[in-house]
Amino acid sequence: MAKKHAASDRVDVPGPQPVESVAAVGGHPLHPVVVPLPIGSFVGAFLCDLAFARTQDAFWARGARVLTGAGIVTGLLAGSLGAVDFTARREVRTHRGAWAHAGGNLAVLALSSVSEVVRTRDTRSVPAPAMALSAMSALILLGTGWLGGELAYRDRIGVTRQ
Repeated sequence: MAKKHAASDRVDVPGPQPVESVAAVGGHPLHPVVVPLPIGSFVGAFLCDLAFARTQDAFWARGARVLTGAGIVTGLLAGSLGAVDFTARREVRTHRGAWAHAGGNLAVLALSSVSEVVRTRDTRSVPAPAMALSAMSALILLGTGWLGGELAYRDRIGVTRQ
């Protein structure tokens, strides 16, 4: 049961103590704000790959290439913000899930970077290796996204005290 303090609007919630985000502006953690951008880009790239496989339309190949590039750029930003919390807070590094989350997302960035290089060789189609790398990235993101949600909502990591 939540207990309200008379001196403030703060509510104590049962469960682990929150680990505050270092990368925050005005009390708002930045990592969870930016994370939807690379996830949406990488998943969108995979969907474009599937659309290309069905239609053979170069529009979808171009879309997948652009979305993969956008995913890499925004993924580097999201990863940098997450790395600030990861390196600044010992409590974050003690969670195995945080290591798996970070490692899986680094793997997605690496796979997507290779995919982007493969895609630049043939901009009017989606080479099979690029499609395979895109599919692997989307699958990994299912796991790392779930882990990120667990870290934030269940383990209360990278949040703000309220």
